[in-house]
Amino acid sequence: MKTNGKIQLYPMVRMTVLLILGMVVAYYTSGLIPCWLWLGGALILLLMTLLVRQELRQSVVVMLLVFLFGGCLMSRSLLLASSPTDTKEVSPSMMQRAQTNALELRNQLVSTLSDKGLEHQELAIVSAMTLGDKSLIDKDLRSDYSRAGASHVLALSGLHLGIIYFVFSFMTARWRRRYHHWSRPVVEGLILITIWSYVVLVGMSPSVVRAAIMMTVYSLLSLQNRNRSSLNALAFTAIIMLVADPMILFNISFQLSFVAVAFILLYQGRIYSLIPSSSHPIVKWCWRLLSVSLAAQLGVAPLTAYYFHHVSSYFLLSSLVVMVFTPLIIYLSLLFFLLMWLPAVQSWLVVPLSWLVHIQNTCLQGVSSLPGSTFVTPSLHPLQVCMIYVIIFAVDAMIYRFRLYKQNIISNFAS
Repeated sequence: MKTNGKIQLYPMVRMTVLLILGMVVAYYTSGLIPCWLWLGGALILLLMTLLVRQELRQSVVVMLLVFLFGGCLMSRSLLLASSPTDTKEVSPSMMQRAQTNALELRNQLVSTLSDKGLEHQELAIVSAMTLGDKSLIDKDLRSDYSRAGASHVLALSGLHLGIIYFVFSFMTARWRRRYHHWSRPVVEGLILITIWSYVVLVGMSPSVVRAAIMMTVYSLLSLQNRNRSSLNALAFTAIIMLVADPMILFNISFQLSFVAVAFILLYQGRIYSLIPSSSHPIVKWCWRLLSVSLAAQLGVAPLTAYYFHHVSSYFLLSSLVVMVFTPLIIYLSLLFFLLMWLPAVQSWLVVPLSWLVHIQNTCLQGVSSLPGSTFVTPSLHPLQVCMIYVIIFAVDAMIYRFRLYKQNIISNFAS
């Protein structure tokens, strides 16, 4: 398929960018442009899409329509937020009841961990990494993880859901091979139900919801043997979440999660190719994970500097610690919860689990205590943050053009 540039391969990315631009403009002009004006413009452009036949003009109209639709959603959200709330007692919805029951179950699971001998900092870390309960983490421990550049470990994300998905896929692999003709959709559906139940259990944070939606999209596309563009899936996930709740755009977790995944998709492969691949499988595995960390850090560094006014200096060192211990901690924790009917085995599992968490905490506390572990950044304006990202993409485009120019010179010389 011939396309006019790479951007044509990612229509969802363009729609997401325009939707976000419309929301941002509507947010900062909420007192100047009323909601009905955004809605009226969107309706007019919707009619124009039916009347305009020329392909280029129709594309421009659709892009403007998405922009106005984003502005309409944000303007409506601000209007609802500013309107007086009804003080009448309203019965909780089904989702609210589910979240309440999930919170009670989560508290019971934390109590089970405590009853079996997990305590203090080890209990706090396991509760945060597996159940999304960060209430037990004290200020010093949270600061140590932040200074070491490992705060993302405490926030549930695609890493945790990916491990859970892998565990259940591994458990059902033999059944799927035996009954492949009908079992695959059933098994995928059961795994997705398990994933979304876990999302409700851990509180439905933006990063977990993002990962669950992407996983659902990937599963549905794989069942239909469709091409799965990661960037399109990420953008489609963002559209769903923004349409459902436009104000989530300004949620720090939402921003960090999407930017980190976008930069991993865009730059991890290029960073990995900078160093010649080693024949040793452990070296290759370590460098692949470190390249993921480098790509994610490149993306979130401007946002981290803007929101927290510091950036970790030794994030690669802490990444080595995290990539060794975090999967083992999550696997043992999942095994602990799956063996609820065998309390004696749970008591044995707590010992290595506590030991692993203690080593991880000790290593990360050591990294955070190194001289110059963090450097303080000046206060940034949102426009400055945007300009940093523009510079990153501009430098990347220059390098890409230079490589193309170099390849053309070599091919012309060879011919």
